[in-house]
Amino acid sequence: MTKEEILKIYTNKESYLKRIRPFLSEHRYLHSQSVANLCYQIADKNGLFKEKFYLSGLFHDLGKNCAKNAARTQMETFFRAYIDLPDYTYHQFIGSLILKSEFNIFDKELNEAIMCHCTGKANMSLMDKVLYASDKIDPLRGYDSEFMIKAMLNNIEEGFKLVLKENFIYLKSKNAIFDRLSKNCYQYYDIF
Repeated sequence: MTKEEILKIYTNKESYLKRIRPFLSEHRYLHSQSVANLCYQIADKNGLFKEKFYLSGLFHDLGKNCAKNAARTQMETFFRAYIDLPDYTYHQFIGSLILKSEFNIFDKELNEAIMCHCTGKANMSLMDKVLYASDKIDPLRGYDSEFMIKAMLNNIEEGFKLVLKENFIYLKSKNAIFDRLSKNCYQYYDIF
């Protein structure tokens, strides 16, 4: 998409907020707005295209409330290479489909960021990193993430590594089983 197209969507964000509402629970709707605002702040502080980063946060969880059977069918049809991932990760792929099919937004950078915001991956773009981190450190998650937010505002690369490390420690404490995309991400960024 062109910069003008992105700015047009951002300028009409109230309309898009109404359009995303049916796809999300109340909690997820508030979370998406909060993540969008955090993405915007981080991008703005780091001199990036803040309106586009805002949109990544706004649309990131569009696939979250897709029924399990429907999500599996979509994964088998469009994302067969990722069908082995845990089903809680499917929403990142389904969200990308919804962004294209329901919102007619075809933007490689936005779609890529949405498709890795839950798991991460090796060699992430700046938008990937900002969305991944913003999702994990959203103030609405109910824990003190202020030090990680400050780190992201100061330096995306260093802040991202901090968020990644903190997320790894948290998941390890919960005896989480790491999917292959998350493992690739942790290994690539030397966290594992």
